[in-house]
Amino acid sequence: MLSKSLKAVLASACLFALTVNQPVRADDNFAHLRYLASAEFNWQMKKREQALKDMDKCIEAYSENAGAYARRANMRGVMGDSKGALDDCNTALNLKPNLTDALRLRAKAKTALEDYTGAIEDFNALIKKDPLDARLFLARADVYSVSDKFDLAKKDIDKASTLDPPQDGLQRSLLIWNLQSKRFKDALLLAEQLVEKSPKSLDVYDFRARAHSGMGQNQKAIEDYTRVIKIDPKFDTAYVNRGWEKMILKDYKGSIEDSETASRINPKHAYPVQNKALVYFIQGDFTKAAPIYKDAAILQKTPDRRVRSHLLSAFNFKLVGKTKEAQAETALAKAVMQKTKFSALVAYMDGSAKEDKVLAVASTKDDQLIAKTMMGIELLRLKKIKEARTYLSWVASNGSISEDETYIAKAFLDRKSLP
Repeated sequence: MLSKSLKAVLASACLFALTVNQPVRADDNFAHLRYLASAEFNWQMKKREQALKDMDKCIEAYSENAGAYARRANMRGVMGDSKGALDDCNTALNLKPNLTDALRLRAKAKTALEDYTGAIEDFNALIKKDPLDARLFLARADVYSVSDKFDLAKKDIDKASTLDPPQDGLQRSLLIWNLQSKRFKDALLLAEQLVEKSPKSLDVYDFRARAHSGMGQNQKAIEDYTRVIKIDPKFDTAYVNRGWEKMILKDYKGSIEDSETASRINPKHAYPVQNKALVYFIQGDFTKAAPIYKDAAILQKTPDRRVRSHLLSAFNFKLVGKTKEAQAETALAKAVMQKTKFSALVAYMDGSAKEDKVLAVASTKDDQLIAKTMMGIELLRLKKIKEARTYLSWVASNGSISEDETYIAKAFLDRKSLP
């Protein structure tokens, strides 16, 4: 059995080298192919770290094979290194501009890095090359869905349905569209169907968990995330999401444990650190929350999330009287968002700008969620309960259930004060 598997892997490795249409003229041609085959074999055997090391050596042996970079990009993406995957895709496309695999993987990496505009551009290029591939329309629909462009997402889903798409793929995209547009009941029905078809699939339980969460069925969501973890004990996002559900049910100890497990699996993941800080913040342990939010800021992928973590860190430092640390975090926020739409919010939190100035530049819904949350908790600190309630009520009504802003708003609305 093992020898047959090895032959299959070797064949696929050679086939891969041929299908990318990239000539192999390495200084050590044998080493290049040997490491490529070894990487494929170790990847199939789920020895991911070793497979990645083999790909590194493969590229060292011959650095002009665009397909090798694309293969490593795929490995890095699966292992959660979206930035590394993006870099490899860019290198591959510099070597071979028409390499479809690299373009597809780059779109995926950009989506993971929340560069939705860039991901859409790559999918546009792919669709231009192959306008009859339903899978491309479904993939673009998923990006439109997560970026809240629901009309465009549905248009792509409808287009894909006319092109004989894989039915599971069509259901999956419809499920994502329903989840993002908060049609949780419809999402749950689709998730149940996918669970019946693929009872051993990690994704389907993850989707069903999100649907349960959206319907307020937090314990059922926890049970599904636990199923995900049993399938893949190293899937850090499942621990993050299960920890979030535990936090909602006020199992703060369990939530922190899941966040810490996720951080051990993937030390570069910002969300478990952010969630851990939030648990301490909600409990009123500002001394612990402040430095953890500071750590989260370093890990955040996008400027708006980074500035938000810096401001929450500054806010918590301020609450415990650590003025110097609070000023340092505010300064870091200013450095990130200087001359941008959030510079007014940074100034407001520092006491040097008015609320109307912040709202004037918070043009999108996402901008307003961040701005109104931060202004709301600052007003709570200043004992301006009525004004704070106006902002936090808006956040609670308009925010996503899986975002800090919404949870912070709901947690503090009933208390009418900081803990």
